[in-house]
Amino acid sequence: MEFPDGGSKDTERRLRISAGFPLLAAAAVLLPLSNGRWIIPLATWVVPVVLVRYLRTSPKLWRGVLAVYLVLFVTTPVTWLGLWPFPPPVIAKIAAVGAVYSLVPYLLDRFSETRIQGAVQTLVFPCSAVAVEFLASLRSETSWGNLAYTQADNLPLLQLASIAGVWGITFVMLWLAPVLNNLWRSGWSDRRARTGVVVYGLVVAAVVLFGSWRLICCAPSGETFRAATVSPPEILDITSPEDLQLFQQIMMKQEVDEVPAATLRETFNSTYDRLFDDTRREAQAGAELVVWPEASLISFDDEQDAALIERAKRLASEEGVYLGVTIALIPVDSEKLNENRLLLISPSGEVLQTYWKHHTVPVVEQPYAIGGSRTPAVHQTSFATIGGVICYDMDSPRYLRHAGREKVDVLVAPSGDWPAIKQLHPRMAVLRAVEQGFSLVRPANHGLTVAVDYQGRILGRLDHYTTSDRRMSVQVPKRGTTTVYARTGDLLPWACLALTVISLVLSVRSRSSGHSTVLRWSNPDPRAAQSETHSTSRLAQRSSDPM
Repeated sequence: MEFPDGGSKDTERRLRISAGFPLLAAAAVLLPLSNGRWIIPLATWVVPVVLVRYLRTSPKLWRGVLAVYLVLFVTTPVTWLGLWPFPPPVIAKIAAVGAVYSLVPYLLDRFSETRIQGAVQTLVFPCSAVAVEFLASLRSETSWGNLAYTQADNLPLLQLASIAGVWGITFVMLWLAPVLNNLWRSGWSDRRARTGVVVYGLVVAAVVLFGSWRLICCAPSGETFRAATVSPPEILDITSPEDLQLFQQIMMKQEVDEVPAATLRETFNSTYDRLFDDTRREAQAGAELVVWPEASLISFDDEQDAALIERAKRLASEEGVYLGVTIALIPVDSEKLNENRLLLISPSGEVLQTYWKHHTVPVVEQPYAIGGSRTPAVHQTSFATIGGVICYDMDSPRYLRHAGREKVDVLVAPSGDWPAIKQLHPRMAVLRAVEQGFSLVRPANHGLTVAVDYQGRILGRLDHYTTSDRRMSVQVPKRGTTTVYARTGDLLPWACLALTVISLVLSVRSRSSGHSTVLRWSNPDPRAAQSETHSTSRLAQRSSDPM
């Protein structure tokens, strides 16, 4: 059947729309599996391929953009279900803004596809994605949601973080999408598409070879020491919902009655004997360093706070052990702010370092806590240089770079998690160890306690929910290593930002002049000229369609 020109175009547009629905549906299904709570590492590589394809082939740009935005917005709360300790309105705001950030690289890829010809165009998507994530991290001081964390089990790939941080891993992952889409669009006969595949393949091979070489030839081989983690008894087993509500009111600086507050104080105190006894057992078993999870001790006034610290100092002195003591001062007095601290106590009973949590959790912790320490704690012990931070501090590559530059050998990171986040949060911490070149001891209440070396190998692992004896001991390398990333910092994301600006300028110039800017990695293949001309004309025609 023949169609008039208008009918033929409408039919082609309808076919494109119907062909796009499976891509959009696939993205909607895979997005909650590509990050957050239910991570399937392969899904993280596939989703960008599908969304780039959908937006590139969308007949009307505004409809494609709206559809992708809605998918990103709707799936974000599902992806992060239970991981964000915020009320629904805050989650909705984060999802709305986050979807805009996520959409930008796809939009830039669509614009550059018809305006920057050649294999170099494939760099626009990964560069802009890294640039957007990097700018967001500068504002929030965290790398939360970075795609690199989904690959924490891939040790060869993980070693790239020692050179380029999480940004290098993210770049390599996202570069796949435009490379495959160019091949999908033009076929293997297109030399530029082939060149993109070959170059990408060589880069991935180099990354894997480097990672494998580093794991084999640069593995920790020196002396080790015994470190232990000890968690307090489960407070939820001895508290009522009313007790927890009262504790929350005290944390949020609300006025409470003195009598129930005193009863709550005694309830918490009843758990501390076992914590100190278990710590003593680990020290007597040979541990040189014992670390507790975040806020293992809770004090409600200055007098109780001083008494608990004095008790910890006596224990360290009696057993001749370094202690990483975590104590949160939550004053009943609503006029005083909370203090979340880590104390490093020497075998002589001296407090060597007092560290205040730098990155308090927004909304639920930040408004009620004092400002934290400006840099991670660092102290040279008799066997290693020990560093210390608390929980959420580990989510910031820029903040932890101080530990790398100070050549910290072992970082302790007491943490407090909850069931939904227990898989993702340790993954983020592992990346910090590889980036900065230190081994990591991370005890966690209500989560996964892990210890890793500076290449991300698991030395020990303990699930809070699978045992009542929450003690773990591991042999930890005494020496860390110096990484390129610790010295050079965020060179890659800044370069990506610069290249993104350049690509925008080229795209605008190409649009105003009506000609595509051709940037080549190789000379064009005469045999593919006809195919390339045909593909380019189709892209230009689609680009000129009404939005």
